[in-house]
Amino acid sequence: MNSGFKIVPLDKSHKREDFQCNDEPVLEKYLKQLAGQDAKKNLARVYVATPESEMSRILGFYTLSMAHLMFEELPVEVKKNKYPENYQIPVARLGRLAVDSRSQKQGIGEALLMNVLCRALQISEAVGAVGVVVDAKHEKAKAFYQKYGFVELTTKPLTLLILMATIKNACGV
Repeated sequence: MNSGFKIVPLDKSHKREDFQCNDEPVLEKYLKQLAGQDAKKNLARVYVATPESEMSRILGFYTLSMAHLMFEELPVEVKKNKYPENYQIPVARLGRLAVDSRSQKQGIGEALLMNVLCRALQISEAVGAVGVVVDAKHEKAKAFYQKYGFVELTTKPLTLLILMATIKNACGV
């Protein structure tokens, strides 16, 4: 699936100023102005898809951090797992995911999503997390995530969760 590109941590060699995200200018602005600061402050890790032939160019990116959900936010089907009702339920947070407007429809978004899910699965072995949560920007983004097994929270219809058990299947574990 990753034919011709790699997914690596953002660093100073990447040309953030060239990234265009016409559909979501707030994501473009984040990458250009805040991503490096968030990484330095340990608020999030930023990963970028770059062409193997031009490693400084950014085709897309995502951010990953840790978070929690309250039991009452969990979807009904997830509550059946008998998580403690008075606990903060640990999750990984996919904070942002965007693909450069010139690189749309090439499988980069899916590759970035699979990368973050498999990375979160690895992290959950060390720190414990029941799944990955994401705040979809709109219904189109929500539909994208739901294709991969994300389900909406009870309290926030654009906030979605995918459990580690589902991720294990997606990552072939």
